[in-house]
Amino acid sequence: MSKGRHLIVMRHAQSPARADVQRDRDRPLSDLGREDARRVGEHLYELGWSPERVVSSDAVRTRQTWDEVGDAFREQGVDPDVQYTNELYGADLEDVCDQLWALETDVTRAAVVGHQPGLERIVEWLTDTNVSLPQGSAVLLEGSGDTWADAVQQHAWSFVEMIRPNALRLENQDE
Repeated sequence: MSKGRHLIVMRHAQSPARADVQRDRDRPLSDLGREDARRVGEHLYELGWSPERVVSSDAVRTRQTWDEVGDAFREQGVDPDVQYTNELYGADLEDVCDQLWALETDVTRAAVVGHQPGLERIVEWLTDTNVSLPQGSAVLLEGSGDTWADAVQQHAWSFVEMIRPNALRLENQDE
């Protein structure tokens, strides 16, 4: 019997297009980006989408995004294992697939944090759903397979929900 698997695909939170850094990969999050990432993390936890393993680009803005999201989980006693890799910086579809295929079989809930265009492409490839991922957005996907290599196949996943930080900001204003 194949295992049910959950995947969070998250783009880094808001980062200024121009920052006082030498390299693009060193761009930090803006203050709003930090707040948005925290909100998304809290919302993911409330929905019960707590990953066991996170694979993230090693760029500054993706590290900072997961730091904020992860803080929301850690406050609730959940501390997923995180792996930062250069392979997700500027990743294409194949690079993202390689990272997912390499996940341990016993991990059933994972997250990938990275950049465009690879993240939109992995969502489309897995679900046959075309998405636009604004900064800080997360897509929740469900699939199944005995291993991640079995599970991560074209059009084999269900699109569950997209979380957009601007929508969460509006919800918080209404409360």
